[in-house]
Amino acid sequence: MAELQLIQAKIVLKLPASRESIHRQVHQIGQAQQALDRLQASALDKPSRFSAPLDSSSKALTRLILQASRYAESLKLLAEEFPVDPQGTVACLRQLCRRHLQRSEQLKQLAQDTARPKSA
Repeated sequence: MAELQLIQAKIVLKLPASRESIHRQVHQIGQAQQALDRLQASALDKPSRFSAPLDSSSKALTRLILQASRYAESLKLLAEEFPVDPQGTVACLRQLCRRHLQRSEQLKQLAQDTARPKSA
């Protein structure tokens, strides 16, 4: 959970920006996507080692990883679109950021829920 939160913090696109800045941001987003891929592989690999099905927190984590990956891809597409339609791109970016913030809150809640000791 903590690793996902750290990776999500790197998935950022700030517009308007210069071409060089956009290029750097897209590069950082790409690196975050690679980290998400590694995290997802790790999350899916752990349960299979013990031949146990994914529990609800693992399923939720996998879902949040996929959502973060989709968000990163959307930001990369918006970065490409920015020179063509700056105003429309910024408007779309605002909406995406709102949804991403909601998912980040879900991740925090999930982390808190899994950190609590389970009652017998």
